[in-house]
Amino acid sequence: MTHADLVKISVKMAHKLGFPLAITELKASSTKGEIPDCLAFKGGGDTLLIECKTSRADFLRDKEKKFKSKSLGMGDYRLFLFCESVNISHNEIPKDWEYIKVNESGEVTESSIRITNLGLIDSLQFKKNAKAEVAVLYSYIRRSKI
Repeated sequence: MTHADLVKISVKMAHKLGFPLAITELKASSTKGEIPDCLAFKGGGDTLLIECKTSRADFLRDKEKKFKSKSLGMGDYRLFLFCESVNISHNEIPKDWEYIKVNESGEVTESSIRITNLGLIDSLQFKKNAKAEVAVLYSYIRRSKI
């Protein structure tokens, strides 16, 4: 499974989790180097960041990025989307991040996501970089000529 395959699946996952607008791999000038694989939005301003990882090495490199800290990155909610074959233990996932593993068909084989009838559990919310999220939205709208 390729990274592009996982990005396509991430959009479907965002929709299933109640985030109807999903923007993928869009670089905006004021995001301090962060290019989210999938940044999804829903009414009320909640956002979901999904990072797609096809290998353990890619996941480990990701930990070194400064904007992955609790207060610098995008996303009220954050999760990793892994290929089923990526060997990551639960204690390696950063605090308050969730994860989903999928097989070659895109079916969920393992997940840590906690959902209530109102959506993702609020206690998992991060303090997000809202300016970076607005930059992504602005760039998306500008490029879409909406």
